[in-house]
Amino acid sequence: MRFDFKLVLAIGMVWFLWGSTFAGMHYAVATIPPFVMAATRFLVAGTILYAVCVVRGRATVTRTGLKHAFISGAALLLFGNGISAYTVQFLPTGINALLLSSTPIWMALIGFIWGGERPRGVAVAGMILGLAGLVLLLAPNGRGAPPSWPALLAVCGSIAWAFGSIYARRVGKPPDVLLATALQMLAGGLLLALEALVFGEWRTFDVHAVSAASLGGLAWLVGFGSVIA
Repeated sequence: MRFDFKLVLAIGMVWFLWGSTFAGMHYAVATIPPFVMAATRFLVAGTILYAVCVVRGRATVTRTGLKHAFISGAALLLFGNGISAYTVQFLPTGINALLLSSTPIWMALIGFIWGGERPRGVAVAGMILGLAGLVLLLAPNGRGAPPSWPALLAVCGSIAWAFGSIYARRVGKPPDVLLATALQMLAGGLLLALEALVFGEWRTFDVHAVSAASLGGLAWLVGFGSVIA
């Protein structure tokens, strides 16, 4: 079997950078409202990436690209990441990450329902085990069970992320991945900012009360969890 360095690096980046974002969110939302935090994260990261596209001379925005950015931004960032930023206030970061890691299960189910993609037998067995694990994890069976409604909300976020991933696969690879990512972050950040407005977070947000730990968590999310990743 040929050793694929890029594949190993990609998986390692997912494990480290994606996994660490839950800890970053935990610290960030301690003194920053969750939707304000998520909106700021993606608007700043999206602006940085778009500026890079401008420098590269590849910043032309099309109507189709904008449509895909808002659809995927809503699924992945508004619902998927936004829910995670909210539930991390109530769930341990490990549980939150574990619940969102059920995304491949929902991707397989959505792919089958949407496009008739039939998973292999091994994949089906894995999904059954994964769903059984979720049932055991969410079952109200004593002191070790996580709070029910935040856990179920986190699962909904996982389903939204799965839908957004399948949608992105359906529309195909964009002409410029960096530009598409920048637009997706800007669209998702704008939607999250509107959500924060609806829930009254901008009105109650006190910028002077933001702690150094929250700023550090937000900086990690912008720099490592969004731009570098």
